[in-house]
Amino acid sequence: MSNRFDFEGLINRSKRFSRDEFVANFGGIVEDVSAMLASDLSRKAIAEAREYIESKGEELLPNQMPRLQRYDFGNLESASELLDGKVAAVDGTPVLPLQKYSFGQALCVGIGSRSYVRPLEDVLHGYTTQAIVRGLSHEKSEDMKAFFTQLEEEIAGISLTAYMRYFESVHALEISEPYIFCDGTLIYQWLSNIEIGRNLYKKLLKEKKVIGVIKSLKESVLLSWLGRALKSGEVFFAQTFYEHVERQSTAQQREIQWLNDQEFVQEAKQIWRGVFKPRQKAFGFEVHLDHIAPMLRIMVADCQMNHLGHEIPFLLNTVDKEIRNFFKSKVLQTQIAAQLSDLSENIFFEEMEERLFRE
Repeated sequence: MSNRFDFEGLINRSKRFSRDEFVANFGGIVEDVSAMLASDLSRKAIAEAREYIESKGEELLPNQMPRLQRYDFGNLESASELLDGKVAAVDGTPVLPLQKYSFGQALCVGIGSRSYVRPLEDVLHGYTTQAIVRGLSHEKSEDMKAFFTQLEEEIAGISLTAYMRYFESVHALEISEPYIFCDGTLIYQWLSNIEIGRNLYKKLLKEKKVIGVIKSLKESVLLSWLGRALKSGEVFFAQTFYEHVERQSTAQQREIQWLNDQEFVQEAKQIWRGVFKPRQKAFGFEVHLDHIAPMLRIMVADCQMNHLGHEIPFLLNTVDKEIRNFFKSKVLQTQIAAQLSDLSENIFFEEMEERLFRE
């Protein structure tokens, strides 16, 4: 039987190390990681990725722009919209890590944005909610079993990231700036699978010009390798959002959940995913075809070239730092613990995370 991943081979290749070996050289894992990333196989893969980029580079997008482009990163003079305050970076942060209580979950996120002329404090706000399973009947034991099954399914199905990303898009629509930097992908796939999420994205794309900036390429093998093969100062358009989801669905042998929504299908075919490399590290982006020309120019101009290894737009770096400094997760968790302790000692010990009691 063919497995997608050779777990047995992974086990057989594993090396056992002793306590003394871990103290001396961390069991050899440092050398293993270095050897893996600098191996001949890795270099060959990067070379092949470069060949692919160059073979596709002169192909034209539907707007007649080439798929491979070069830019002067960090040149603010090339985007007057930034200093004029027409561009805002939107970000969010979990104020409360996803809490799995016995009767549901509590969600709390902080959302905000800033521009070159407007501070974060002017629009900073948050959202909180409870995810509680309702409809429990006490008449039969089967009802109680069904309730527990429903509770498990609903708790497992909640995505804190999707909750946060939804309200980030709502916030982008509420603020006055016409050009928007989003932290992460333009379309969050979990939200694209539900109607309320798709409707929000349709509205956002109609009313604003938006680009999603992907800070880490680790979750996409394709973008990660293309990014490593990219040269400093280059931008490459890899595939559409539709092609990305179609590829995933084929690999996972499941159907795309929004094929009956023809309006969203058309939007998905117009959203392009790509990579850019201001210096030595590559990042990703998602942007609608109609917004590529202005948003790529503005994003490239705002890249913070003095932030080594994190040369994404200055506005995104700044709003990320400011919003996390305001919303202190540990302070909130401490207050919840104190409230539960006052409510009932039994509830406190049953509901608080086990990690709190390890020390």
